[in-house]
Amino acid sequence: MKRHLDKCFHTMIPCKYIKLGCQMKGKRKDMVVHEDDSKCHLRMALDSVLKLHQENTDLKGKVSRLESCSQPTFKLTEYSKKRQFNEVFVSPSFYTSSPAGYHMSISVLANGDDSECDQKSYLSVSINIKRGENDEWLEWPFVGYVTITLLNQLVETRNLGHFKRTLHFDGVDSIEAGCTHLCRHFIRHDDLETHYLKDDTLYFTVSTDITNPKA
Repeated sequence: MKRHLDKCFHTMIPCKYIKLGCQMKGKRKDMVVHEDDSKCHLRMALDSVLKLHQENTDLKGKVSRLESCSQPTFKLTEYSKKRQFNEVFVSPSFYTSSPAGYHMSISVLANGDDSECDQKSYLSVSINIKRGENDEWLEWPFVGYVTITLLNQLVETRNLGHFKRTLHFDGVDSIEAGCTHLCRHFIRHDDLETHYLKDDTLYFTVSTDITNPKA
């Protein structure tokens, strides 16, 4: 029994802080002294925390880039009510898929823009470039193409495909965040209600093609 205890006592064991990166091994009595070296292991713990923080930051960046590369989809409900009362639908904001990301939203005028008499025959849509957290690193003016797609929800007419309009930002009116590009004649109400409206609901997606040299 005594021999067994002596053997266990003299067995080489790893430091209990091995998960922090400590590779020290030694006899049990030596490891007791080693493990009491708080400065050494505190430094390892700090290095480990900093490494995890950096990995977490990198992971968030990758997730953000993946999310920004996908086309955001927006659901407009109660279309009839919005058209009747001239209500404007403003989407949740989103960032474009450029490396830094322009901040945007879309606005849908269910009964069209009121600036011209015939607008009530059309649904109007605008792209709004908003102030965002990346503005100071972005190229201004904003130059590029933004495509708004109205999704076809009707199975029986799915061969018609989705309805798309592309707006061109040439830099004249987009020198800084806060500008809006309006498409007054986005789609006629008759076409929209026949092929794209279902359960009084519309779905829009937005994609961007940024042509700024450094965007």
